[in-house]
Amino acid sequence: MKQTLQEKRDEQQRLSKAYKANKREQWDELVEREPRLIPMRAAIRGSANPSELFQNIADSWVRFAPSEVRYAVLRMVDDHANRQARLAGRAILDDPLPPGRNLYHATRELLAVR
Repeated sequence: MKQTLQEKRDEQQRLSKAYKANKREQWDELVEREPRLIPMRAAIRGSANPSELFQNIADSWVRFAPSEVRYAVLRMVDDHANRQARLAGRAILDDPLPPGRNLYHATRELLAVR
């Protein structure tokens, strides 16, 4: 049975809504366990200087948090870096070859998230 284009779009929209609801639920559960993530997210989003952001994370409680919290912070850093790249008109995927490092790589190394 062939799907029409509209049926495919409806299915994609339904799956997208389910995915977003699941991600929201996961975030809520994580914040319930670690409420300091909310101000950390605000600090990451408000940062314009990658070096300063890295230093703030290095000096924060995040380094000693459970792995799922460190991973969430790393994802926030990656999202922020991508948002800043888009605003600056650069390509989102800016993956330097060694020995080059970007904010994401430095933060991943700092937080020991693999």
